[in-house]
Amino acid sequence: CSSDLTEGATIEVNFHEELVILIRESKYLDRMGFTVPETALNVTLQEDKYHAYVESLKTMLAAHHDALAILSPVEAELLRDRIAELRASLGKGFTLLNWNSLSIPEFTDSCFKAINQFTQITKQIQKNSSIIRNVIDAIASAQLLKKDTATSDRGEAGVPELAELYEIMDKHRLAQLDELKRQFTQISPLLVKVEEMVVNTNTGRAARLASYYAYWEMEIFKGLNKMVLSALQTALLLLAPREAGARDSSPLFKVGAILSLPEVVVSPPLAEVNKFLSKLVKSLLDSTRSFVRWMHGTCIETQPQVLSEDEDPIVFSFYPDVIANPEIVQLMQQVTRTVEKTFGRVNKQLDQYRKYDTLWKLDKVQSLSKFEQRKPTCVQFDSRLHSYSRVEKDAGAMESLLEVDFMLISVSLLLRDIQEHARSWVVAISNLMNNVVKEELAALHNQIGRAHV
Repeated sequence: CSSDLTEGATIEVNFHEELVILIRESKYLDRMGFTVPETALNVTLQEDKYHAYVESLKTMLAAHHDALAILSPVEAELLRDRIAELRASLGKGFTLLNWNSLSIPEFTDSCFKAINQFTQITKQIQKNSSIIRNVIDAIASAQLLKKDTATSDRGEAGVPELAELYEIMDKHRLAQLDELKRQFTQISPLLVKVEEMVVNTNTGRAARLASYYAYWEMEIFKGLNKMVLSALQTALLLLAPREAGARDSSPLFKVGAILSLPEVVVSPPLAEVNKFLSKLVKSLLDSTRSFVRWMHGTCIETQPQVLSEDEDPIVFSFYPDVIANPEIVQLMQQVTRTVEKTFGRVNKQLDQYRKYDTLWKLDKVQSLSKFEQRKPTCVQFDSRLHSYSRVEKDAGAMESLLEVDFMLISVSLLLRDIQEHARSWVVAISNLMNNVVKEELAALHNQIGRAHV
C-alpha cells in the first residue's frame, strides 16, 4: 500500500502473494524428493515466522482501523494532528520493512503502543462528549410547559384562575430552566478538558479547537430549537379545540361571565386573557435568553455589553437566532389563530345570554307607560307576566358552568342577574296591574254610588 493515503483508504499487509505459493510448493517438492533451490528452501523454513508476522501485522492494522472508525467527523477533525502522528507511526511499514525484516515485532509493538495512546485520548474525549451530548439532549427534551393534572378531576374547584394558571406554569418553567442552566454551565469546563488533552492548554480559546467549539455551539442551538418547538407544540395541544369525550379535555383555567351594564362580558376580559396567554407563550421563547452565546472561536461566554448607564446591558444569547426559526414563527402564528378562534366561540356561546338584553336595556318606566296607555286587558297582563316568569325559570334551569375549549366559564352570576332583572319586570308589571285594577275598581265604585243616588 502507498504511503500517500487518502481519507478512508484501507491499509493492508501487502507481502507478495507469490511468497505463499513459493513456500507451499517448495515444501511439497521437498517432500516428494525433488531438489529445491537453497534460497527457496530457506524461505520455506521461515514459514511459521512469516505467518506470525502477517497475523501480528493484520491484528495491529485492525486495531488501527478500529481506533479511527469510532471517530465522528468532528472528532476526526479535532484529532487531525494526532491522527497524523498515528499514521506516522506506520511509516516504516510503507518503506523500510519487508517480510524478512527482523524488526517487525518491534515495529508492531511500537504501533500498538501508539494506537493504545491514541485510543485512550479518544475515549476520554468521547466520555466528555457523551456528557455534553446528555446535557444537550436534556435541553432538547425539556418540558417547559406542562399542565398540572393533579386537580383535573376535581371539577370547578380544581380549575385554576387565569393568574393562578400563569403562576403555576411559569413556576414549572423556571424550575426546569434553573436545572438546564446548571447543566449548561458544565459544557465549557468539559471542552477545556478536551483542549488539555488535544493541545495541552486550558484557555477555552485554543485556535485548534475553534471548529470543535463551533460544532457544540451549533448543537446547543439545535437543542434549544427543539425545546422551544416542543413547548409551542404542547401549547398548541393545550389550547386546541376540545373533542367531545376526549381523554384529556379538561379546561386550563376558569373565567366568569357577568353582566356589566349594558353588556354581557367575560371577567377578566378576553383582551386580558389574550394578554396572559401571549405572555405565557412568549416566556417559552424568552427561556432561550438564559443560554449565553460564546465568543467567536472560543467556549467562553460573551460578557454583557454595557452601552450606557441608562440602558440594560446587552446579553448575547441564543434568543435572536431561535426566534428567527421559520418553524417557530409558524407555530407562534398558529397559537395566535387558535386562541382567536376560541374567543370567537366564547362570544358565540354568550349570545344565548345576550338575547335577554332587553331585560336591562329597555326603560321600564317608559315601556310600561306605553303599555298602560294601550289599556291592556287581563289577558295581556297575564301574557307579559308569563313571559318574564318563563325567562326567570329558564335562567334558573341553565347550567352554571360552560366549557369552551380551554376555558371554563362560570355563568352563575350572569344567570342570577338575568333572573333578578326578569323578576323586577314581573314585580313592575304586577304593580302596574294592581294600580290599573285599583283605578278601575274605584271608578266602578263611584259609578255604583251615583246609580244608587
